[in-house]
Amino acid sequence: MQKFKYRALDKNYKTVSGVVMADEMSAAATCLKERGLTIMDLSEDKELEVKPNVNKDLEKQDGLGGFGFIKKTDILMVIKQLASLISSGISVVPAIGIIESQIKKKKLKNILRKIKTDVESGRTLSDSLSKFPKYFDEMTTSIIKTGEETGLLDDSLMQVSIFMEKGSQLKKRIILSLIYPSIVLIVSIGVIFFLALAVIPKIIPLITMSGGSIPWNTQLLIDIAEFVRDNIKGIAIVSIIIVLIVIGLVVSKLGKYHIDKYKTYIPLIGTIFKYSAIITFSRTLSILLNSGVSIVQALKSTSDTITNLAIRESINNMADSVIKGENLSDSMKREQAFFPIMVESMIRVGEETGRLDNSLKTLTDMFEEMLDDRIKTMNSLIEPLLLFFIATVVGFVAVGLIAGIMSSYNA
Repeated sequence: MQKFKYRALDKNYKTVSGVVMADEMSAAATCLKERGLTIMDLSEDKELEVKPNVNKDLEKQDGLGGFGFIKKTDILMVIKQLASLISSGISVVPAIGIIESQIKKKKLKNILRKIKTDVESGRTLSDSLSKFPKYFDEMTTSIIKTGEETGLLDDSLMQVSIFMEKGSQLKKRIILSLIYPSIVLIVSIGVIFFLALAVIPKIIPLITMSGGSIPWNTQLLIDIAEFVRDNIKGIAIVSIIIVLIVIGLVVSKLGKYHIDKYKTYIPLIGTIFKYSAIITFSRTLSILLNSGVSIVQALKSTSDTITNLAIRESINNMADSVIKGENLSDSMKREQAFFPIMVESMIRVGEETGRLDNSLKTLTDMFEEMLDDRIKTMNSLIEPLLLFFIATVVGFVAVGLIAGIMSSYNA
């Protein structure tokens, strides 16, 4: 059990203070709410804290001390805790103060402190968060603003946290699906260089010293090994240059746009990139429309959540068409490079029935299932293809070496 200090208003609107024992902060808040108190401030009793030096050691162990890089998981934690505290009856300012007191990353702590100061001075939470667009995007602030206007701020915050959590899970699924093929490909390249630099050069003298004819496949192996050995520095330099060019393309906006545009056409994995963007699009747009955001503003906010620049441009084009009075489904017809006919058809049904947000939810569920199937299919195809590639390379080398050795014995 922990000891928490509180300051609150009772039923007669008189200020009361004291301490309450609970396992955690949210339990203490619930306990006070059950007593009929409106919490103004709630914090852990500092007298029970361990010595400062011990706390610093714990911070170092957790990797949360200092200025720490703020991750999306940190923002997700803040949003979830804020939703939980507000739903427990704690007002916004004390809730932010409670969260800020538990944060150990100095950068995030400073951001929360500034947000708290802004809200105390009369600004809304959504306006205060919008000052930090790097961490709280337009979609987040739009949903929270709607929650403030409807009096359902805790529900809006929970919606945001659910969206962020599902987005994080989607990203993990895609990354995990690409890790294994990448590792196998890197190992394959490593095996080729190992054979060319370490194995083949040691066997070449045994084959050539006999002076007999050398089979074509053995000669090809010898030529490759000698080329790699004689040009290893050049190969390394060219490889570094290629890597730097790729990095430069990814960093530059124009380069990233073209990479994003054409990577959706890559066999097997291109569809995965496209489906993940459609899932993010439909889920974000559904949440925003359900929160009462206008279709144009919802499209603009949705485009900001899409990392693919080509698809982001496509969504902005649709928003411009809607501004001119066109239906979303009609504007989507011109963007079928990224949005299949199925998406356009489902959105048209939603527009005609007046339940566009429900159609978008259905789309999200459908494409999540399709994405899972596509990932399974890709893994089932890529694994044997890569293994076949490795086996072919190793087999070619083995046959070439054996044929060379046999010809030297027969010479």
